[in-house]
Amino acid sequence: MLEQELKNRTYVKGSYQWKRWIPRVARLLVSAGASLFLILYIDWDNFFTYLAEANLIYAGGAFLVVHLCIWISGWKWYILCRDEQGIGFFQYLKWYYIGFFFNNFLPGSLGGDGARIYYASKQIGAPKAAASVAVERVFAGIAMFVVMTVGLLSVNRSGSFLVEIGLVFALCLLAYNLLFNYRFTLFMKKRFGKKVQSFYDVLANYKRARLLLELICFSLAFQLAFVWVTDLLYRSLGVSIPFFVQLGFVSLISALTMIPVSINGIGIREGTYAYLFTLVGVDESVSVAVSLLFFGLVLAATSVGGILYLLERGERSHEEKVTT
Repeated sequence: MLEQELKNRTYVKGSYQWKRWIPRVARLLVSAGASLFLILYIDWDNFFTYLAEANLIYAGGAFLVVHLCIWISGWKWYILCRDEQGIGFFQYLKWYYIGFFFNNFLPGSLGGDGARIYYASKQIGAPKAAASVAVERVFAGIAMFVVMTVGLLSVNRSGSFLVEIGLVFALCLLAYNLLFNYRFTLFMKKRFGKKVQSFYDVLANYKRARLLLELICFSLAFQLAFVWVTDLLYRSLGVSIPFFVQLGFVSLISALTMIPVSINGIGIREGTYAYLFTLVGVDESVSVAVSLLFFGLVLAATSVGGILYLLERGERSHEEKVTT
């Protein structure tokens, strides 16, 4: 009997591990398939010509604006937690850099949130960390919807993008209600009890008009800075595109890459850049070059997070040795 039970446990464990690998392999295949399509589709002679003639001043400016985006994001998170145990802005910025670093290797573009919650929870508690990250992301989504709507309507007023606008609006509305709707909150507390009680108690503290207004303003500032990066990269390749057009397209691309169907949006991002910007007459090779440059700049900027992650691990290992 004991031998049979051990065999059953081994089988269940093996089956569980296998199921965990299925979505990872699927995301890898999606990224690989999309990338292969682009490799076969894009005129690579034009691609390398544009890169060789890139204006490094604009590219350098884009790199600095990437850091500006991270600082704005860190400040958004800080204003939700600034009364917690006297932890300063730069600590939250440090955790945000680490989170952005992990985004480079995890599904979608939200994978690094888990890393932020993990590190912050050690000092401010898991409910506060999870709730603050959730609220910050929801308001980032609302700001993205506003910017995307303004941009897409300026591109085509005939309603061609109404489905995309409606879908993003529905997702933002759903996310907001999951966090702040009284009936849903009451249902979750009754259903899960103490497991979610602390989480929703923290959320209740965020229902202050001044705080939420401040949060939406900085979220809008982040979206504008994020689009500015793309604008500078297009300019570095000698292409000028109306900023309102980029507001719509870049925000829509951001929404699509959040869907965890690929590794950090690789392939999906480049394909949507190539497709959307052809609608305003931009060569696919230019857009793919901009997308890859964008990815490269983000990877370089967030490498700071990798260094901070190693330092954090070193500090933690030292503390554990001291305590033991």
